[in-house]
Amino acid sequence: MKHIHTFESFLNEGQYINEATDYAVMLTGGSIGDKSRPRDAKGYAGTEVAPDEELLSQDKAKEKAKRMNANLSPGEKSHYNLKYVVVPAKDGKFIK
Repeated sequence: MKHIHTFESFLNEGQYINEATDYAVMLTGGSIGDKSRPRDAKGYAGTEVAPDEELLSQDKAKEKAKRMNANLSPGEKSHYNLKYVVVPAKDGKFIK
């Protein structure tokens, strides 16, 4: 019976690999007085995705982040270190 259980678990492993991963565009950086934000995309890993957060495909998320970064002023980029990054999400949580 042990062999049947391990074979079934082996077959089920492939289902999780092929699942689609969604991506969100998140803001990093900020001033000291603002609500603290992670300094990079890894800082979002393990946190819950907000219900109103827009989840996109990877290509669309990269395009959106590029467009939003272009709209930041030079002061926001250099002084506040603001930057939009693409963060993968699965099952309502951000992953690495």
